[in-house]
Amino acid sequence: MWSAKSEIADIYLSGKTFAIRANGTVALHPVAEDWATSLQAGLAGQTGQPKRRWRIWLGGRRCGLHLCEPIPGVRNIEEAEAALGASLGVDGRAMSVRLATWAAQGPWLALATEAGLIEGLLSVVEEGGGHVQSVRPWWTV
Repeated sequence: MWSAKSEIADIYLSGKTFAIRANGTVALHPVAEDWATSLQAGLAGQTGQPKRRWRIWLGGRRCGLHLCEPIPGVRNIEEAEAALGASLGVDGRAMSVRLATWAAQGPWLALATEAGLIEGLLSVVEEGGGHVQSVRPWWTV
């Protein structure tokens, strides 16, 4: 029986490794310095459904969890995320930050990825003819 729905497959991307689970198999691949080129090569090896739906899971090296103290004078969540993006960056690189909790009192729970990572992942998968269903940290499984 043919189905109009495409198979959902998974990509796990961490610091030096990524894995693809599709068609009932799992393939592990090393990540070169440019993760996008590595992922493009890995996805090129996937045959079958050209419009496959992908769930992307980010490892701890790609999506960090941070407990941060509130920043005095911040007026809204957008300002808080921008300020944390600058302060959590490494080697002068800004981070893209999303706050899971935000209140004037108590700690903030922040998720941080390298700036442009999510957009880059969407671009690589869509260039390969796929569709990204979700991008999440691995620990939300």
